[in-house]
Amino acid sequence: MRVYKNISTPEDGLQFEQVEDLLPANYDFGSPFTAPIYSIGIDLPSIVDFDEDGDLDIFSYTELSTTIYYYKNFAVENGDCGSLEHFECVNRCYGMFRESAESFDIMLGDEFECDFNVVEPRETSQPLRHTGGTLLSIDLDQNGIKDLVLSDISERYMTALLMQDGAQNLDSAVVAQYDFPAQNAGGADIYLDVFPAPFYEDINGDGKKDLLAGSNDYTLEAVDQKSLWLYTNQGENDLPDFSFIQEDFLQNGMIELGHGAFPVVFDYNSDSLPDLVIANGRHYADEDILTSKLWLFINTGTAVDPMLELLDENFLNLPASGWEYGYPAFGDLDTDGDLDLILGEQTGLLHRYNNTAGAGNTCTFALDTIPVADNNGLTIDPGQNATPQLIDLTGDGLLDLAIGEKNGNINVYENTGTAESAVWTLVEDTAGAVLATNFLGINGYSVPQFFVSDDGNLELFVGAETGDINHYTNIQGNLTGNFTLVTESFQQINEGDYAAPFVADMNGDGLLDLFLGQIGGGVSFYSSDDSTTGVNATETAPRWLLYPNPGHDVLTLTCGQPLPASIHVFSVLGQPVFKGQCNGGKMVIPTGHWAPGLYLVHVGNEVHRWVKQ
Repeated sequence: MRVYKNISTPEDGLQFEQVEDLLPANYDFGSPFTAPIYSIGIDLPSIVDFDEDGDLDIFSYTELSTTIYYYKNFAVENGDCGSLEHFECVNRCYGMFRESAESFDIMLGDEFECDFNVVEPRETSQPLRHTGGTLLSIDLDQNGIKDLVLSDISERYMTALLMQDGAQNLDSAVVAQYDFPAQNAGGADIYLDVFPAPFYEDINGDGKKDLLAGSNDYTLEAVDQKSLWLYTNQGENDLPDFSFIQEDFLQNGMIELGHGAFPVVFDYNSDSLPDLVIANGRHYADEDILTSKLWLFINTGTAVDPMLELLDENFLNLPASGWEYGYPAFGDLDTDGDLDLILGEQTGLLHRYNNTAGAGNTCTFALDTIPVADNNGLTIDPGQNATPQLIDLTGDGLLDLAIGEKNGNINVYENTGTAESAVWTLVEDTAGAVLATNFLGINGYSVPQFFVSDDGNLELFVGAETGDINHYTNIQGNLTGNFTLVTESFQQINEGDYAAPFVADMNGDGLLDLFLGQIGGGVSFYSSDDSTTGVNATETAPRWLLYPNPGHDVLTLTCGQPLPASIHVFSVLGQPVFKGQCNGGKMVIPTGHWAPGLYLVHVGNEVHRWVKQ
């Protein structure tokens, strides 16, 4: 475990500083020694003030993943709460129970013999290995002893172990409830396909901790669009009475496409407003059919105030073809005045959809039965996860074809045909010597986005496996040379692995804005805020102060610069509760009639945006 200290300030925003690389503890397995606190990488430990003495203790699975380490923090007892050097492993078999090495069965009472207990620290044995579990400490029955909620990597449900005082003052598990939290929630137990993980936090601000459960699995096997279960607590923190609310807390108010998101802007209905289509890599389905889909969003706003509305969550019905990791590119390939489509997918093939609508009409696509071929009649197959872009790279007025791929390079095919009938001729399979930044030096998952900058030069963003946006220049007339790497991390924007950037002017101000997809299936949007090429992440507006925080009857907002600025306050569920404008000085916002809870304060104008909770 690493420890990072919060060193945030109102001026500099959220910042952390590493203060411990390997959090240590004192052990005695026959002779004393000091070693790092142990927690298997995929697990979630319980970090809680277990003995309510004012410092945080830690519970985690042992190396064998069948019993529990209890690390007691003696910082308060030793009078040194500024140090992290006071953890001791006081129990290596906490709760007097064992989880089966091959299942989620719990052995306790007469079924269990503790061969790792601190009472006999020199006894050892080697049970079978079992990996993957999460822990949460809650007092479920108000007996003053925190019980344990466990999950298993291979199961859909969670188990609660109720604790009582045992021999030699060692807590002992006496009951295992395999349907948690059904007995505390009117029969509504958690049921997530893979590796559920519980969290106990006050979500609605009523002073009572609520129960959240999500999947601790980061592979494609887990539920993605409905994977955050919320139970509110109608009882007490140490005697909860849970009420099931929903399976998609927070997710129901955002774009959530499953695994991966690839945004692409085009004009679907020929109204001169930019629309948006978002592809995904895969999405979870109960029938275990994992395919890509296209979500089509129509711009129902204006040229300067866009508003995107979901029109079709299965645009072009990609699941019927069984494709994964679809990626669309639009361009007029036959000079009939409408936008045609080339779609890349996981196998590396490209598929052409001809738009038969004609100029000025809503797109109507028809799929060619044969994949896209090159000038020699050979099927174009640059490599897995093909991500195409149609753009004139040679300056001859014809659309060329750039294709990213899993290996991280960019393939460039020049259109050596005509505007009416493209002929794709390979120019370079590693254009510009570009290789997207990656984790292991073997992939990269490049998503190319060539664009013309404000000064008329051709530049390149490359979405990378690491989540970074690689920025290149020196491209015009240099397709067979080496591009110039400006930065591996454009403006330090990183929303998650497998970045997928797309630039377009969304609000008609002549400046490029940025959509950015990522591995989690979400999409972020960044808007340019100056006259230079590119976009800026949300900035902290100068001299804005919000106090008191937390507040009670009123909130006071000291207005910074520049002004004027619009003020919007939302609940954690996205419900608007206040709207106003600050022209200078201080603004007092009455809050006495608001329900207790967490709120987000948005301050913004054309130059800055600022968000405070």
